[in-house]
Amino acid sequence: MSMLRINRHEQFILNAIERSELDTTKPFTAKQVREALSMTGTRNNEKTTLRQIPSTHKLNRIFKKSSDYELVVNWERSFTVEGKSKNMWRRV
Repeated sequence: MSMLRINRHEQFILNAIERSELDTTKPFTAKQVREALSMTGTRNNEKTTLRQIPSTHKLNRIFKKSSDYELVVNWERSFTVEGKSKNMWRRV
C-alpha cells in the first residue's frame, strides 16, 4: 500500500476510468486509458467528454498511488517503437 494519498482530482480520474468502456480486469496501458477517457462522458452528462485528460506519465503515477490497481508487467529494458517503456496495469 502506498503512503501517498489520492487527491480529489485523481479520484475523479479513477472513477472516470471505471465508467469507461475499458475492461480494467485485464492488463492495460496508460495509453489505452487515455483513449478510453477521450470517449467517456462526465458523470452528469454522457454527451460531454472530459476536457483535460492526464498524460500517460501522470496516469502511471495515479495507478502507483492507488491500492486498487497493481502493476502487472514493467518493461524497463524492453522499449517500444517510440523509445518509451510500457507499464501494464490491472484492477485488483
